[in-house]
Amino acid sequence: GGLGRGVALLTLDSSFQRNRYARRMNKSNSVSEGIVIGTKELGKNIVEGVTGIVISPYRGWEEGGGVGLGMGIAKGILGVAFKPAVGVFDLASRTTEGLRNIAYNAQTNDLFGHRKFRRRIPRSFGRYNIIKIYDIKAAAAQYITDKLLDFKRDLRINVIYHQHFLRTVIE
Repeated sequence: GGLGRGVALLTLDSSFQRNRYARRMNKSNSVSEGIVIGTKELGKNIVEGVTGIVISPYRGWEEGGGVGLGMGIAKGILGVAFKPAVGVFDLASRTTEGLRNIAYNAQTNDLFGHRKFRRRIPRSFGRYNIIKIYDIKAAAAQYITDKLLDFKRDLRINVIYHQHFLRTVIE
């Protein structure tokens, strides 16, 4: 995550940073998938770090002559030190990302993959978002209002008086 991004900036290699950002788009959905993706990234980072010792000075020489060669040598040395470290951070990040995603999916599905449903309508809040004792009528009125607004909160619409509305809907 953030620590790997910070260390990746220390490599001074913009193409490495772009490639790493593109690889981060592939999300992991389980711990094993996170370990596999993280291990692949670690391997790629080690290879890029080791090959960067030769490639970075060569590219620097092509682009900037002697000064570019010096910059390439610096990038190569920084890359061999920091790119594998970025891979280790990415491995840890991907593993925890998979753990988080599997925990999130466990909250929405039961053991057999069936969707869980609410036991009751979500609580409504009072004015100024004060939590009140659960009231089924107030919760139903808030749920109907939210459903009419497609669950997009509009601060101008508040459910203040709901008994008459519920009475006509239920009866």
